[in-house]
Amino acid sequence: MPDRASNPIFDHKDGLVLAVQYKLEQHFALPLSVAAMAAWVHVSPRTLQRRFQAATGESPIRYLQKLRLGKAQEKLENSRLSLEEIVIDVGYEDISSFRRLFHQQYGLSPSRYRQRFSFPQTKERSE
Repeated sequence: MPDRASNPIFDHKDGLVLAVQYKLEQHFALPLSVAAMAAWVHVSPRTLQRRFQAATGESPIRYLQKLRLGKAQEKLENSRLSLEEIVIDVGYEDISSFRRLFHQQYGLSPSRYRQRFSFPQTKERSE
């Protein structure tokens, strides 16, 4: 199984970045910008961008994207929600963009991923 995209790096010592990471874990589905994230911790977007990159190795937007993809991955494996429902639940509006990003991250389309990694389907579903 592909590595989880949502395995965040929390072992750094930057409390400001940790605060943003924890807030993102709670609000990942909201439409967010770097400016909105920076406002949470009362710094400029540039300061947040620089410190986030230094602490995690990723930009805040890429981190959010991977977090959302990881949440979608879990839903594909563990739920029967439609792809459209999952896309909305994890904060995307455009299903084609989501499909492209998911494929880039995992090397499979969301439907192929679900076929390969979800729990075995019950008999009633396969009939």
